[in-house]
Amino acid sequence: MRGKEEPGRDSVPLHQEIENELAERIRSGELVAGRKLPPELKLADEFQVSRTTIRHALISLESKGLVERIHGRGTFVADKTGKKRERSGEERSIYAIVPHLTSSFTGTIIMGAQEELYAKGYHLSVLPTNDDPQKEMDYLRIILESRAGGVLLQPTKSEYYNPVVTELIQQGIPLVMMGRYYRFVNCSYVDGHNYQGAYDAIAYLVGLGHEKIGLVTKKPLIHTSLEDRIQGYRDAMADHGLAILPQTLLMDLADSRNVYWDSASATYEQEIVNRLVDYLEAAPEMTAVFALNDRIAGDLIKAAKHCGRVVGRDLSIVGFDNVSLSESLDPPLTTIDAPTFAVGKRAAEILLDHMANEQSEPTKEHLPMHLVIRDSCGPNPRE
Repeated sequence: MRGKEEPGRDSVPLHQEIENELAERIRSGELVAGRKLPPELKLADEFQVSRTTIRHALISLESKGLVERIHGRGTFVADKTGKKRERSGEERSIYAIVPHLTSSFTGTIIMGAQEELYAKGYHLSVLPTNDDPQKEMDYLRIILESRAGGVLLQPTKSEYYNPVVTELIQQGIPLVMMGRYYRFVNCSYVDGHNYQGAYDAIAYLVGLGHEKIGLVTKKPLIHTSLEDRIQGYRDAMADHGLAILPQTLLMDLADSRNVYWDSASATYEQEIVNRLVDYLEAAPEMTAVFALNDRIAGDLIKAAKHCGRVVGRDLSIVGFDNVSLSESLDPPLTTIDAPTFAVGKRAAEILLDHMANEQSEPTKEHLPMHLVIRDSCGPNPRE
């Protein structure tokens, strides 16, 4: 094929030429049902195009029922022809776009969605962005052009809303956000009740006699989850008549790590702990800290030990999300359990409803969160 991205004959987009060529191979029997297609890189080399162009062609083929993309296994020729799918319109592909695939958080959301969709006879393709806003935008544009059946989206971290989301909504493609959402975009979403979870965490600490309760978080950016947790903390402190001391707040922890998988060097990890040591030493009167995710809470435990404070006795720490690492910390972490599996399942239910009822109104739900009490909290030692 021609140079990298030049248009095809009669101004046909290059990805469409590749799609047509692969579709012809499938219909002619050259590629039989169940056969695995070559990897994207190999196809890119064969057609002399970019991997993005190949991915665009494959997503379009999948939306027409000619191939099935199975995460971790590859792309396979589907058993049913595209014509049958186009006639029925009932087995259209569904995509989940997520920042990362992990077993402890996002992976569990996907498991919940997959269970619901599989039970209803639908296939889910998962597209991780690795927290790259541009990649998220590219995926959404491909889905927009291929007219996919529906989209589950866990937005990537960014300072701005992705503008293609609005285009998707305007074009009538069913969309449900999960685990995060855009507060000022009118679309369906399912998330845990972050505000309630944070409020309950502070109420628990107050019940143990703590009054000087700190907060540690990264910058929220456009993350509604962090914004809601911060507001839950503020309101709980106010409702219990407690002042928030400036030195007990760390609102801009510079932490570029992904929360739920190891992605940083030991040196970088130590820099985070050192910053938290400075924070603790600047507020010796503080007897409890609320960390807005479990990873920060784990680093706070390390920092407290460096300061000579015994977590669960001299200093109480509460985390958030109840990911797998929280139970293995020393001491095991008291935290707020995020209903990740239920979020994914409910998001899939809402998406299927939107696909069946095009005129349905957006559904916005916050699922309840629960406090998990372990050993990282104790009574106020100064009472």
